[in-house]
Amino acid sequence: MTRQGVALVTGASSGIGEAFAEVFAAEGFDVVIMARREARLRAVQSRLSEKYGVRVDVMVEDLEDPTAPARICADLEARGLKIDVLVNNAGYGVPGSYVASGWDVHERSPLRNSRIDCWRG
Repeated sequence: MTRQGVALVTGASSGIGEAFAEVFAAEGFDVVIMARREARLRAVQSRLSEKYGVRVDVMVEDLEDPTAPARICADLEARGLKIDVLVNNAGYGVPGSYVASGWDVHERSPLRNSRIDCWRG
């Protein structure tokens, strides 16, 4: 299979993020999977690399941390990875109604704070 590029998928330890990572791997992309749960990421890494024969890199990060994007960019550079596709799927949950929580809670959303500006290679 011809290598298609490198896809970075956040929130890839389960659910939709894991499914996105699998779709890209099945299409011949090497994938970088990112989430907070390392053990779960390692299981996904093993399954995808064995099933599809692609390179699967694991990055353990919490995108709620405002310093995470700088670490991610440095880590990608250190690994020599140029990202062709970004699926920013990291999620967060707040119990109850959206409006019942103050803005300070929603402001910490990983999707709001994770500007991974280095991904374009």
